[in-house]
Amino acid sequence: MSAQLLSLINQEGSLGIGEACLYALIGFLIIFLGISLIICIIWLIGLVLRKTNNLEFLTRIGKKKAQKSYSAKEDVTETNGGNDVPDEVKVAIMAAIMAYYSAEKPECEFKVKRIKRI
Repeated sequence: MSAQLLSLINQEGSLGIGEACLYALIGFLIIFLGISLIICIIWLIGLVLRKTNNLEFLTRIGKKKAQKSYSAKEDVTETNGGNDVPDEVKVAIMAAIMAYYSAEKPECEFKVKRIKRI
C-alpha cells in the first residue's frame, strides 16, 4: 500500500517531497510575517493613542454621566425632605430580604465584602 502512495507522489506533474516541504515552509513564513505585521501595526496605533491622549473623549463622556447622576441624587434628597431612614430600619429591611432569599434558595447571591462605619 505504501508503494502505491509513493507512486502517486512521484508521478509526473506532481510535487516531490522536497518541493512540497519547501512550499509548506514558504507558506508558514508568509503567515508568520503577516501576523507579525498586524501585531506591530496594532501596537503602533496603541502607542500613538497613548502618547497623543486621543482617548480623552471617553473620560469626558464619563464625567458628563457622573454629573447627571449627582443631579439625580440631589433631586431624591430634595423630595425626601431631608429625612434619613434610621439604621435600625435599614438593618431590618436587609434581614427580611436575606430571610426571604435564604428560604427561596439556600445559596444567597449577596456577599458582604466590607462593612463601613457611618
